[in-house]
Amino acid sequence: MEIFSHALWSAGLAQLANRHLKVKHKHLRVRPILTAGWGIFPDVVVFAPVWAVYVWNLVSGKINYSQIPQHGQLGLVDTNTITRIFYSLSHSLVVFCVAMLLVVLFYRLFTGRKARRSSSLWAMLGWGLHILIDVPSHSYEYSATPVLWPISEWRFAQGIDWGTPAFLLFNFLALFLLYLFLWWSEPSKKRVKWDNPLA
Repeated sequence: MEIFSHALWSAGLAQLANRHLKVKHKHLRVRPILTAGWGIFPDVVVFAPVWAVYVWNLVSGKINYSQIPQHGQLGLVDTNTITRIFYSLSHSLVVFCVAMLLVVLFYRLFTGRKARRSSSLWAMLGWGLHILIDVPSHSYEYSATPVLWPISEWRFAQGIDWGTPAFLLFNFLALFLLYLFLWWSEPSKKRVKWDNPLA
């Protein structure tokens, strides 16, 4: 899935969790913006350096715009070994769980408090959500997600390419419904009023 949808899903589901789990204490509320940051983290780690090279080469005149790969041609993950390693690290549920465990241990050792009381820790779930979304939305032809790396090289073989029109339509419609529900379920005194520009 593309990076903007990852951010929107992470932030929207964090807001939904805050509202419907009735989290009353501020320090336990998940920050949607921070969750969105963790939601795009796996792709930023892998693709930002690659795209920076493309942009630099474009600006410096080494390549022209037509040489920049489009979606579907992109085998960015196969460009070199370092990119593949970063992709495997950032898109593995095993690595994500180890990272969460290390953060929990670090938090407990250096603050003396339980990590479950940290909204920053809960925001890291955006990273895990990113991986879970990528498993069915990547095909073998386009960067299948190494969800169990380094334990296994298994990848979901029946993934649907997120760039197909049907998947994009489904994704954006689902996002629209999620945010419409968030707006509709907001208490009326806090709800954003939509002024009619024709009135």
